[in-house]
Amino acid sequence: MDVLLVGGREPGPVDLRIAGGRVVERGPRLAPREGERVLDLGGRLVRRGFHDAHVHVAEWVRSRGELDLSGAASPQGAADVVAAAARTAPAGAALRGSGFPYARWTAPARAAMLAAAAPDRVVVLTSQDIHTVWLSPPALALLGLGDHPTGVLQEREAWDVLDRLPVPPRDETERATRDAVRAARGRGVVALRDFDFDDPYGRWDARRDGEGRLPLRVEAVVQPDALEALAARGLRTGDGDPWLRVGPVKLFMDGALGSRTARCLEPYPGGQDRGLQVLTPDALRQALSRIVGHGFTAAVHAIGDEAGRDALQVLAGTGCPATLEHAQLLRREDVPLLRRAGVTASIQPAHLLGDRHLVDDLWAASRSVPYAFRSLLDAGADVVLGSDAPVVPLDPWPGLAAAVHRTDGALPPWRAEEAVGLEEALRAYGARPLAAGDLADLVVADVPALDALAPAELAAVPVQATMLDGRWVHGPWQEG
Repeated sequence: MDVLLVGGREPGPVDLRIAGGRVVERGPRLAPREGERVLDLGGRLVRRGFHDAHVHVAEWVRSRGELDLSGAASPQGAADVVAAAARTAPAGAALRGSGFPYARWTAPARAAMLAAAAPDRVVVLTSQDIHTVWLSPPALALLGLGDHPTGVLQEREAWDVLDRLPVPPRDETERATRDAVRAARGRGVVALRDFDFDDPYGRWDARRDGEGRLPLRVEAVVQPDALEALAARGLRTGDGDPWLRVGPVKLFMDGALGSRTARCLEPYPGGQDRGLQVLTPDALRQALSRIVGHGFTAAVHAIGDEAGRDALQVLAGTGCPATLEHAQLLRREDVPLLRRAGVTASIQPAHLLGDRHLVDDLWAASRSVPYAFRSLLDAGADVVLGSDAPVVPLDPWPGLAAAVHRTDGALPPWRAEEAVGLEEALRAYGARPLAAGDLADLVVADVPALDALAPAELAAVPVQATMLDGRWVHGPWQEG
């Protein structure tokens, strides 16, 4: 679609000429050409569309159809949600739920509680951070784990269980994926990095339309066990086309705060446990050598401060291009390592809204800085932002508000000294001003500016329209 967009704001006035899927001209007042279609944006904000730097697409799609357990204040509260669903579900139907806040629970979760809530049903519940799974006795038996003492599994054991569960028919999954993508585009998302465990590159490649297009631009992260297979096909990080590219290889240093498995320098309250160490520094060094040898880069998951320190020190010594995923807790003296090592911090700011109480409770003894956005930028580190959906919804606006205001408005700002500016946060989401030559991927927000909005208003900004590759994919000008 070739079109002249007039009356936009960045927040300064801007017109944009779109042709051949790119922005070919920009300026405060562009004159229409003969026969050119003109659309008036009516003084609305227009920016490059949002890029979500961390999404688990298959898990996000699945969670949209599951029981919402985010409000369960205890295991019994979650079991009550399951019991209510069981009363109306078809006989024998499995029940799945997600989002339970495991680290906030003071009572233990047990398989017997799910047996009482939904007798004889397969029940599979996933925590908010996707690092803990809670199973009913029939679910345990289905997976050959009938003698498991609690029904609660964590980290790799939990993910292995999720991989072994029966999957819905492909047409059902693809229909749900299309719905989820439409919802993301409705919030201005045009690109994402997909961290799925099961061949995201192959899945997205199969979704191309007859013109080779995808419904979003995707960077597909590689799991370590898929590295050799991709390399044998001649693929490396960055290979692909404007719609689908091979991403980095995902490595884990530790677990997650919400499951009390993030690896920390100080122990968690009530004992000497400091969380899970998935890779030692030596093991990370060996893994990076293998990755670099095949022409790939790395995405290193590190949430706790010991995990972050170990990862940064190793990365600084190897020169492997990498992102540090999450980086939720960092020693101040380790923050400059990101710039020196050439490591990009990939952070999910909306997490702080739910984590603030956990941080204050579980990391109260720590000398490190949680969600150190300001410190990272001041140290010259590159920062990109994302959602980690389904941990939080695939919606950049609440994350934008959290990065800028450090609150959703319901509570006072949390550790406000680590807040960042609005323009800094927009650019970290990829939503910078558009330039001539850019791909015509843009979002039109139904406001003239963002700087005067309260946190809750910024989190809920209505999106008027989204354009991808010069075509409207959301909003009143969408065709077809």
